Amino acid sequence: MSDTPDIFPALASVAGAIVPGSRLWGLDHLNLKESDRLSVMTANLRELGATVSVDDVSFRVDAPMQTNFLEPPRVTAAQGRPRRGAPAG
Repeated sequence: MSDTPDIFPALASVAGAIVPGSRLWGLDHLNLKESDRLSVMTANLRELGATVSVDDVSFRVDAPMQTNFLEPPRVTAAQGRPRRGAPAG
């Protein structure tokens, strides 16, 4: 990963969502980018329920997030005025 640091957030997101046991290494340079990407991604994935292990150069997903991304979210229709183009009811 030392040659392609910009791909880390995307790979970490996929691994944290659905691929337990994933390990990314060669990450010692990520703190030199605009932000400390390793710390930020670790904190965000933990906030979403993933269990990750981190050291100075590697990132491992021990358990993925608890959210089911394959199921569409349940939404409730807002009460009140109909949306533009929707029939008045």
